[in-house]
Amino acid sequence: MFTKTTPFRLFSFVTLLIITISLIGYSVYFSDPYRNYRSWQFSDLINAQSVSIKPIQLNHNQNIEKRIRDALSHDLPHKEAAILSGLHWLLQFIDQDTNFNDVFSDFIILAHELSRTDIRSHQAEIAGQLLKQSLQRGQEHLDLLFPDDEEGRWDFIGLLPIIANSPEFQEPYFKFYQQQYGELPISPYRSGDMDFQQAVTNSDYEVIGDYLIDTSFLHYYLKQMSEHASNTNILRLPEDNFLMYLKSFESFDYNLDHPVESDEFSDLAYLATHVVLVLTNYGEFEISPSLNNSKVNDYIEQTYPLVRHQLSDLDLLAEYLQCLKILNNEDDKKIALAEQFLLSLQRKDGSWGTMSDFNGEPYIVFHPTWAVLTALNH
Repeated sequence: MFTKTTPFRLFSFVTLLIITISLIGYSVYFSDPYRNYRSWQFSDLINAQSVSIKPIQLNHNQNIEKRIRDALSHDLPHKEAAILSGLHWLLQFIDQDTNFNDVFSDFIILAHELSRTDIRSHQAEIAGQLLKQSLQRGQEHLDLLFPDDEEGRWDFIGLLPIIANSPEFQEPYFKFYQQQYGELPISPYRSGDMDFQQAVTNSDYEVIGDYLIDTSFLHYYLKQMSEHASNTNILRLPEDNFLMYLKSFESFDYNLDHPVESDEFSDLAYLATHVVLVLTNYGEFEISPSLNNSKVNDYIEQTYPLVRHQLSDLDLLAEYLQCLKILNNEDDKKIALAEQFLLSLQRKDGSWGTMSDFNGEPYIVFHPTWAVLTALNH
């Protein structure tokens, strides 16, 4: 029987339900370390939907912008659509010359990686064309991109494995190298004020990474040249010490005692991901059994739960996902869930990042999207 107290009870129940749901939502939101990567635009919260790519007017790569939108008009698999949407955002980002110049080498590496796929034809063709157009654009002011000092030399060397696969650009890029660095004295690679063994002994993670990353590009370029007898290396290059550094690095032990919120944890975790990347030339080659492989695999396996569930670093999580794939991790469910999670954080314009990222320097703005695209691509 309906009584006078029924409306009050109903109102109390609904109010309690709303409060309970709100508290649960509040708890879930603030327990998610990656909450800052979710939408921070009020209009997006009201009109929540999947990525929405709109036409943009560009000074560069307008043909590729149109090709991406044409490809996205087809019923593409979710992953390929996400990658192409990310590329679409990057086109707008690098349309500004200051951004393009700041991330030039990294963007070339990204475009090259995205062109190396046998299962996503639209992506491979578009990334391949973007790679060529970006190399052409960069060719026009190489002296601005690569200063005439040792740091500039090693930055340029980072492109050599890609230039070796791009015959139409070898003459202008090689000619620039000869003019810019041909007369400079060649010194052994140096990062900071210590040699590689000192860095290993002192556990200086950033310096170790510098040595391994920069010298790996030279190593893989020379390896390419040696495998093609018809090619003659005409460049005056530093000595290849990469394999020597890897051998020395076998004595390194990964420290599992750093607190997850510390800089030491992040620096070591980033070093670990780059060990995997340099062992395979950024996923181009299968990883071979070795002591370095075994050690870094154990470290990434043990620290992955911390990176996924406690640390708020999307760039690092993306690199972990890429490494799990390269290391042939057998936990397909873990990889699939990590991939789905990264896809869920893509913004409506195709990018990834936090508000803080987008207010940073060009490299900071660029890196989250770069990291996720390479992780999804592998």
